[in-house]
Amino acid sequence: MTSRIQNSNLANHRLEWRRQEAAYQAEIAELRQQNAALNSFAETVAHDLKNPLGTLVGLTTLLDAYIIANAPADIVTLSHSIVSCGNRALTIVEELLHLGKTDLADLDIGPLNMVAILAEAMTTQTERIVDQTAEIEVQPTFPNAIGYAPWIVEVWRNLLSNALKYGGAPCQIYIGAEQNGAGYTRFFIRDNGAGLGPEQIDQLFQPYTRFHDGPEEGTGLGLSIIRRIINRLGGEVGVISQPDAGSEFWFTLPTSLNHHPQRRPFLDSEYRAGQTTALVVS
Repeated sequence: MTSRIQNSNLANHRLEWRRQEAAYQAEIAELRQQNAALNSFAETVAHDLKNPLGTLVGLTTLLDAYIIANAPADIVTLSHSIVSCGNRALTIVEELLHLGKTDLADLDIGPLNMVAILAEAMTTQTERIVDQTAEIEVQPTFPNAIGYAPWIVEVWRNLLSNALKYGGAPCQIYIGAEQNGAGYTRFFIRDNGAGLGPEQIDQLFQPYTRFHDGPEEGTGLGLSIIRRIINRLGGEVGVISQPDAGSEFWFTLPTSLNHHPQRRPFLDSEYRAGQTTALVVS
């Protein structure tokens, strides 16, 4: 009799577990569907806004050049503000497009020429590098890694932009990489900026997060774009930082297709003595 009751209880527990598991899987499927719909909507809206915004920015830039030569100083200031706001709106739209594409795109994964990728990313920051007389040192060679080159250009562009925006004066940047012995290459960029505390790092890779007042106001989307890109490519992303001691932003990529997992487990953050390191993976 006792044995029969125990078997009945066990069967009920298994049934309940299966019911909960089915409900859980259904909820996950629904959330994924909603997330895909939101990404698709954001990409559609951003795409529809990009062309008219680009035209608007181009026209206001031409108008600004005329105003500089022919209008009083207060009008020139207002014109500069209009151009700046237009450029900022266009940047937000372009970054929303990047966010949508990271979830929807089919990828052609292959070996990366990281020296060439970095050179391309640096050309997008040439004017800022010259204006700030920034000192940038780059490791001469890089270990093997695989990924999708256009996305890695975007990763480095964002990381360079942040290092230049929030670095010291003069800004000093070091870019390097190392193999971690587990089938991954770890890439990093170090700056001599103000650094970050634990409470800031916890929120750092969330969309629209901004902490420092830099010479230019950012969108707060750059690091969340990096997070999605590296996650899609099977790697991890994080930062090691402490106040008044600069920051090191890093990401990992598989060294070969044999080490390219579909997904990685999520880890919020972990702490090192004397420094804070956040490991962010979805």
